[in-house]
Amino acid sequence: MKQTTNLKTHKHQSRDLLLTGQDDIVERRMVNKKMHLMSGEISTLKKEKTDLQELLAEERQANQLQNQFLAAASHDLRSPLTSMQLSASIVEKYYDRLEKQKLFGHLERIRAGIAQFTTILDSFFPE
Repeated sequence: MKQTTNLKTHKHQSRDLLLTGQDDIVERRMVNKKMHLMSGEISTLKKEKTDLQELLAEERQANQLQNQFLAAASHDLRSPLTSMQLSASIVEKYYDRLEKQKLFGHLERIRAGIAQFTTILDSFFPE
């Protein structure tokens, strides 16, 4: 009788061990599947990070080009304005003492400055 009980106990232990082993295999497969999915997600995130870094670099370069353009535009626009302002100040201050030829010379500088200013604006903002 004791031998029969031992045999039953042994069968139960073997079956339990087999079930536990099968559970472990199923669990390992699930873990491997999850790891595979996570690996794909990590790869996707790394790609997105790289893409974002490239976009940031492009944005920085565009910002730098914009700053250079604005600096050049500011300089180019100030030159004719400065000349016109100087001629207008001379005409305003000394109009009653200026010879007509000098007066017309200053007025011509103002007209030329306006033309230069218009040309610059047209080159920056074509219609």
